[in-house]
Amino acid sequence: MTTRKFTMEGGLHIFSSLPSILTPADIYRVARSPDARAHLVGSNVYIIACRQRILFDQREFHLDGEFFCGFLLVVRDGGWQQVAFRYRLTFGHHQGSPDQCGVAISVNGTSALISNHIGQVLIAVHVVVSEGECGLSDDERDLNVLYVGQGLGLRGQKLAVDRLSRHSTFQRILADFHTHHPEMEILILLYRFEHARNLISSGGNMALVPTANERQDVEHLRKMQKARFDRRKRIALAEAALINYFKPAYNSIFTNTNFASNRRLKFLNSIVTEDMVGLVVELSTSNLRLRLRSEAQPPVSLDQSTLELMRGFVESPACDGEARSEIEGMMMSHRISIPLTNVDERDSFLHGTRWPGDDDRMPYFSGSPRKAQSAQD
Repeated sequence: MTTRKFTMEGGLHIFSSLPSILTPADIYRVARSPDARAHLVGSNVYIIACRQRILFDQREFHLDGEFFCGFLLVVRDGGWQQVAFRYRLTFGHHQGSPDQCGVAISVNGTSALISNHIGQVLIAVHVVVSEGECGLSDDERDLNVLYVGQGLGLRGQKLAVDRLSRHSTFQRILADFHTHHPEMEILILLYRFEHARNLISSGGNMALVPTANERQDVEHLRKMQKARFDRRKRIALAEAALINYFKPAYNSIFTNTNFASNRRLKFLNSIVTEDMVGLVVELSTSNLRLRLRSEAQPPVSLDQSTLELMRGFVESPACDGEARSEIEGMMMSHRISIPLTNVDERDSFLHGTRWPGDDDRMPYFSGSPRKAQSAQD
């Protein structure tokens, strides 16, 4: 029997900043660089992922003013094919004198070397794929999630790169792919999950009368509004939700956890004891212009008519930069909604809203996740 305990129910919404991306070779350099570490402060959750290898074509490339131009090599129809690219150099590449720069591509095609009047700057191919103009398809850009983890020291100073630099599962992934899948490249996404807010909604089965009395209802609402979760708890919750959602091949815990029934896990109790009944974790890859996927989860996909409408609007003169960024973010954001109770135990908005006389439940999230509901920051 479905039970509606309170008029309003709450959940914790954790959402990340946009990720940084590294190659495996970057991990050891970054872990020892004070400047790089300063840039990655707070990056405690990491995703190890792979995709079909993309390379620079060593045969055709040149500099055209501030632009590095050439061809990428990508596997299509069982063979390597050229895809033209155009990448704008930054001041860090040309030091204000693009006409004095030179360019060379590594023998293996994984990076380009820009020479300027001060020194040299390396550009990895994944940077051009993420930031340059090229004709790669969404599928070719996709990253397949292999493992999700966290690195957080006792005092919060440890970074994900510290954990990865001596991580046995990471070494196993590298060994497996070097031996069995040399055609694939490994990339690491580093996320900060420093943002959180409390969601409060009246959703759920609207045909049911709450069992709580007026005093209990008011006290419950006040408790949800005041609930706070420290950084360590937020990171643990985000990591568990991501693993449960993507079910990566190299993760062994949380892949099949039933969040609605498992009360033994300490990180779940931390949110349930605050009288919250839901967890929402959101992450985006819009700055990298790629989607995430796994064997268990397809990439974010909008229906074709909506996709065409959005793309048409994005490309129109009427679309300003803020609207364009918002739409692209929606197309490359995963939103993981996890009820922490069963409907027969305690119905809530994360089970979906059921209107009187209607057996179907309407998903709580149907639009922009940060504008669709009431929240407490």
